[in-house]
Amino acid sequence: MRGILIIGLCCFVFSALHAQDIRWSPGTEIDLGRLEVRTDTNCSFSFQNQTAEPLVIETIRTSCGCTNPKWPSGAIAPGETGQIEVTFTPNHAGFHRKKLKVFFVGIRKGHSLWIEAEGY
Repeated sequence: MRGILIIGLCCFVFSALHAQDIRWSPGTEIDLGRLEVRTDTNCSFSFQNQTAEPLVIETIRTSCGCTNPKWPSGAIAPGETGQIEVTFTPNHAGFHRKKLKVFFVGIRKGHSLWIEAEGY
């Protein structure tokens, strides 16, 4: 039992350390401003791998079907930069705040990215 607890703690610490070694630009939130309803708008999040190991995006989960991410399929080497392209299509007028959760292979905790917009 103690061994399982130690292994779980080590995995948590490893994940937490790696989560801090990924730098997002322009940050983790993008405000797209006012957008016409049912019109595609593109934006992107860049990230820099500041770990000692290559990073691979396993998947990205979105809070809504109106948010469509595309990400690099290969590994991002230490020191390199990767980019997540996002197409957002507001489906109604009003305020939108959409979440993208990015999961990297070998890192248990996902990274939350946010897109905001006002549909008209």
